[in-house]
Amino acid sequence: MFDKKKVVELIIFFEYFIQEIVHIQILTNKGQHLFVKKRIRKL
Repeated sequence: MFDKKKVVELIIFFEYFIQEIVHIQILTNKGQHLFVKKRIRKL
């Protein structure tokens, strides 16, 4: 049998981990978007 408390902790950990990855990707996408806009303005 699984220890329910450990399973719940793992699920919470994975959800947090995935949110962090998504957040970092959103930030890098925004950074690249701004970078592209600046390059276009220079041209």
